[in-house]
Order: sequence, then C-alpha cells, then structure tokens
Amino acid sequence: MATPLRTVSGSNGDPLAEAIELTRRLKLPYIRLALTDPIPTAKAQRWDPAEAVRVLLAEEAAGRDPPQAGRLPGRQNVR
Repeated sequence: MATPLRTVSGSNGDPLAEAIELTRRLKLPYIRLALTDPIPTAKAQRWDPAEAVRVLLAEEAAGRDPPQAGRLPGRQNVR
C-alpha cells in the first residue's frame, strides 16, 4: 500500500503555494524564483513531470554555479 502524500501546513491545498513553501524550507531560492514561469507552461503543454522537475533543478544548479572566471558581466577582455 502506498504512503499518502504529505501536505504543507498553510498551503490550503494549492499545489503552487505548497511548492513555494517547500522551496523556502529546503532553501532552494532559484527554483522558487523560477516556479511561476515553467509550471503554467508545463501544464498547458502537458510536459512529463520528470521534464518539469529537470527544468527546475537546472535553474537551481545554474543559479548556484559561480560566475565563469575571466568573464565579468558588462566588461570585455582585452588582450
């Protein structure tokens, strides 16, 4: 028998609000910022759930990556 899914208190059953609260608890700021863009797209285009998770995790990873060495934003390298 499968274990029932747990809900976050105070989310009132809204999945997006629950996801935002979970990203706060898990300290995933880049996913939290990106949630409002891909989720409606994923629903409208009927993405595979794994694809939606992949997109959100890619956003978190990209946000945590350090800036590339030698490439400062707004500044060109001159030799």
